[in-house]
Amino acid sequence: MACAVMTTLPVGKIQTTLEFKVNIIRPIPMGTTVDAIGTVEHSGRSTGVAVGSIVDINTGKLYASSSTTCIIISPKQK
Repeated sequence: MACAVMTTLPVGKIQTTLEFKVNIIRPIPMGTTVDAIGTVEHSGRSTGVAVGSIVDINTGKLYASSSTTCIIISPKQK
């Protein structure tokens, strides 16, 4: 999810995680093919928020959901 936020940043900006939450809904059975989806909900001047999910690609069954808040900063120049 933090990588999703990173894709929205202008050149010269970086981000790091402030908060991260995961909800494990159910175990993933052996042999199940899943898709991990990260979506940016907000990318502003100082923070970014994204959500994620792990779903079965055949049935759409949800196995886990998550959210993150990132701080957006400009690195110090040497």
